[in-house]
Amino acid sequence: MAKVVSVDTDRITIELNSGNRKTYPIEAVVYANPKPGDEVAFYREEDGSISIDLPEEEAPAEPQPSKRAKKEKKEGTSGLGIAGFVIGIIAVMFSFIPIVNNIAFFIGILAVIFGLIGALTHKRKGLSIAGIVLGVLAIVITLALQSMWSSALDSVSDQLEEAAASADSQLGNLTGDNTDEILQNSLKVEFGEFTMSKDQYGFVHSSLPITVTNLEQDTKTYSLHLEAVDEGNTRIMDDYVFANDLGAGQSQNFEAFTFISDDKYDAMSGAGFRIVEASMY
Repeated sequence: MAKVVSVDTDRITIELNSGNRKTYPIEAVVYANPKPGDEVAFYREEDGSISIDLPEEEAPAEPQPSKRAKKEKKEGTSGLGIAGFVIGIIAVMFSFIPIVNNIAFFIGILAVIFGLIGALTHKRKGLSIAGIVLGVLAIVITLALQSMWSSALDSVSDQLEEAAASADSQLGNLTGDNTDEILQNSLKVEFGEFTMSKDQYGFVHSSLPITVTNLEQDTKTYSLHLEAVDEGNTRIMDDYVFANDLGAGQSQNFEAFTFISDDKYDAMSGAGFRIVEASMY
């Protein structure tokens, strides 16, 4: 037992039963409002520090926490650390859900922030560190999945564009819109010499030899729309050639403009010939 001799703002002096006086920091006092004359008990903590407290029979009805209790409280788990841990779990759960994981990204950032604060302010860092790990994991999962989904969407978009382009190309082949491409890459057309004459009865005999060759690697069917024009590029008449199921590299011969009326005879004698449209099936 000892007695409090004096108390100031930062020191307390006690007198032991032996008559010796000792001075300690005011932090050693673990009960409220120490004052001279108080009978006290003092003891040494595990860390070597001194704690000064009222004897058990004189302790207040609501005992003040001892220095050890205060120390344990200070070393306890941070509320922010617990919050970071809980938020981290939620962030990881949401990070796997499309669209919703946009929110999970920001929740993960909050989990990291709370966990860092808890780890820096309290010695018990377990839940705080777990919150940091979960927050980072949620951020990584969100970014990774969004990148994967974005790549998948880009791939699907590219495939749709390719399909649309292919469909457009096929439609152009059918309608004759791709005539230039067909004549350049798929079909070779060779015109022979146009001949025309009248027999003794006045009937017109005419022929324009044409050879078509399939340049594709598989079987194709071609339709050619031909026209005969005069020197002023005015159409005199037109005709059609249909090459059915030409194999790869296969050629076929045709005759066009074999039926010419008498009124077209003079105009056709100096006609030029060209392809108006080429279709491929």
